[in-house]
Parts: sequence; C-alpha cells; structure tokens
Amino acid sequence: MLKRIFRRLYEIAEIMVILGAINWGSIGIFRYDLVSKVFGPMTTTARVFYSLIALSALWVIYAMIKSRSVSNPSEAPIPHHPRKKA
Repeated sequence: MLKRIFRRLYEIAEIMVILGAINWGSIGIFRYDLVSKVFGPMTTTARVFYSLIALSALWVIYAMIKSRSVSNPSEAPIPHHPRKKA
C-alpha cells in the first residue's frame, strides 16, 4: 500500500515538472508567465506553486539517479562465453 502511495505521489511530481516546463517554455517563447496570470505575480500561492515544482523536480531527479544506479547495464558484470571451435 505504501508503495502505491509513493508511486501516485511520484506521478503527481512528474505532472508538476511537466507543468513547470510548460510554464518556462511559455515564458521563453511568448514572454507569458502562466503561473503569475493564474495566481498573481509573486503571490504566496504562486510562490508555493513554484516551490512545489522545484521540489517535484528534485524528487524526479533523485528517482532517476537511484533507478539508474540500481539497473545500470554498464555496471553489470559481462559474462564470458568462449567460442566453441568447430
């Protein structure tokens, strides 16, 4: 059950990172900040939203590093199979 809760929270974190990326894309391309248009420029709610996006990004980065270190194929031992002579 706890694993299911963490999986759901991770999915929410991924969505938050995507929303943050879309917001930064709209700022970079159109000079339009979606978050400040929705919540107001640097209101407490906007700052909380930005903070949640940052924390979500850190969690996703941590999960990527952790999963890569556990299942990194380059760290796995390579089995030696000598060729049979015909």
